[in-house]
Amino acid sequence: AFQNVWMKVCQGNSTFPVFVIPSGKNFLLSPVTFKGPCMSPKIVVEVLGNIVAPDQISAWGNGVKHSWIDFYHINGLTVHGPGLIDGQGLTWWNQSHVDERLPAFKLDSCSRVELSRMKHINSPRNHISIHNCSDIIISNINITAPGSSHNTDGIDISRSTYIRVQDSFIGTGDDCIAINGGTSSVEITNVACGPGHGIRNLFEHHETCSKMNQYKVVSEAWERKELLKLSKIYTSKIGGSGYARHITFDQIKFVEVYNPITSAVEVNDVYYTRIYGTSKHRKNVINLKCIQDVPCTNIVMNQINIHQWIHLKK
Repeated sequence: AFQNVWMKVCQGNSTFPVFVIPSGKNFLLSPVTFKGPCMSPKIVVEVLGNIVAPDQISAWGNGVKHSWIDFYHINGLTVHGPGLIDGQGLTWWNQSHVDERLPAFKLDSCSRVELSRMKHINSPRNHISIHNCSDIIISNINITAPGSSHNTDGIDISRSTYIRVQDSFIGTGDDCIAINGGTSSVEITNVACGPGHGIRNLFEHHETCSKMNQYKVVSEAWERKELLKLSKIYTSKIGGSGYARHITFDQIKFVEVYNPITSAVEVNDVYYTRIYGTSKHRKNVINLKCIQDVPCTNIVMNQINIHQWIHLKK
């Protein structure tokens, strides 16, 4: 039914096509791909009800699909709530290898997309995946999964540009936001994370000439507790070439974070400013791991105020 409605909306002649998922109901949805391009320059999907994934792994397509809800090759898309997307991930967390798990919601080769006012819970893997996209705005999103649900990233971004995430809460069992190779011009504003691993900048060296450029985090409301890491720039050591450059973390507050600031290799032009709060570690509050062959350069830290969190017994 969802696929039939999408075809009518996408290929119809309406000047303002809207796909409405009614409120007050739960819709059990098998893996589906909503394909473009569409006739209209903008498609609106109103998620008012609850979309629920199958709770049996066999119902997900036995590896044929690459995600549960997939929007592919669409230019001009708005998806907004206040509905719920429930990935029913518990079965996957207990029984499957991480490489077999699928993201719950994926944008693939899309542009000019807005996601807002949605609730995403319990994905088998990434809750929202963005791949090969441009001009994406995510706002007022609530993403949650248990802290024990491994590899359930909130938002995973790869090979994309001009991505903005703002005014949202993300608390999962893995990265709050993961920024992977080939990604540039990402801005994260007023996003609260925790539990989870915070924001991770992951640059895979075996992807030759991958780049991460112009990445900025500005937050006045980052007050979540018990992040494993606030921010991490990570470069794997598997050959190849590339860089992570022009990265800014500005005006961030954290509470009881285990590893507030970490880094790795081949990183330059990174700015940490106006960062304050508490850490559960006595040592390694700031941990920059650079190597001699490709050292970190131009790392600027200004107005950093981090002190040890002390639990007072009642």
